[in-house]
Amino acid sequence: MRSFSTTLIIFLFIAVVLAYECYSETSSLVPKEWQIIAQKDRGDHYVADVLVLNDKSKEYFIDEFKNIFKALSSKTAVIRVYTSKEAYVKVQHDAWDDIARSGYIIYYVKGKYSSEIRWMAEKGKFGSLFGTKTEIR
Repeated sequence: MRSFSTTLIIFLFIAVVLAYECYSETSSLVPKEWQIIAQKDRGDHYVADVLVLNDKSKEYFIDEFKNIFKALSSKTAVIRVYTSKEAYVKVQHDAWDDIARSGYIIYYVKGKYSSEIRWMAEKGKFGSLFGTKTEIR
């Protein structure tokens, strides 16, 4: 018969392995080069705010969100993309100045069967896309 300490060690090992698997699945939903500012994974719904350098193209984001759409499977999701931490803070505090209007670039939403990028930047590199949507499949 096993001792209590051996059983406890086995239990803790299994708990750590399961926690790592859950973390690695969640963290792999967005590309590794994206910095996660905040995220919540509630099992069937994922929400994240991410920081991505402003040197990316429209096509780059479309390709990455196609990969994310596949990775999310049946989950619903909201992912907001910013080009600076300052833009994130301003949007969170509803301070819509030029930094927020050019640095908050994407609101991605995924339902169970469809998803879309909503282009949010009113100014800057992606300003010409403001108010448009790109369907992702």
